[in-house]
Amino acid sequence: PERRRSFSGLRRPTMDQFSLQAQLAFFQEETEDGKTQMKPIFIDAAAMKQKVRENLFKEPYDVSKYYKTTGLWRDIATSSLFEKVTLSVIGINACWIGIDTDWNPAEVLMEASPLFQIAEHLFCVYFSFELLVRFCSFAQKRDCLRDGWFVFD
Repeated sequence: PERRRSFSGLRRPTMDQFSLQAQLAFFQEETEDGKTQMKPIFIDAAAMKQKVRENLFKEPYDVSKYYKTTGLWRDIATSSLFEKVTLSVIGINACWIGIDTDWNPAEVLMEASPLFQIAEHLFCVYFSFELLVRFCSFAQKRDCLRDGWFVFD
């Protein structure tokens, strides 16, 4: 009869939890001079916690701190109505871009029907007005370059 082999005499190599974690937490990387260096795989948890704490208590960005303290332009730029109207016009403009793409066969604006030309000019006038209001609100005009949204516009 054929004899079965028993694996009960073989032992698995044992490794405790800490040495396994130590091996998994690093990977080998070859440096420029050909030496092997151990690099950590995961970010230092304590440093990450500290960074999260710093960001939680960081003052939120507010462009109005660069605005004049008084004045008509500042009052318009900081009003909630102006902000809501601007966001509405942006949303309407996004929808209009879709309508224009589907229904306007003209290659250039000058060849488009008057409806499309008037709409484009109205959006351009409003966005230019918004930019003017925000620019005139800055106490130091060069501070407008610190505001990412102003630069984007």
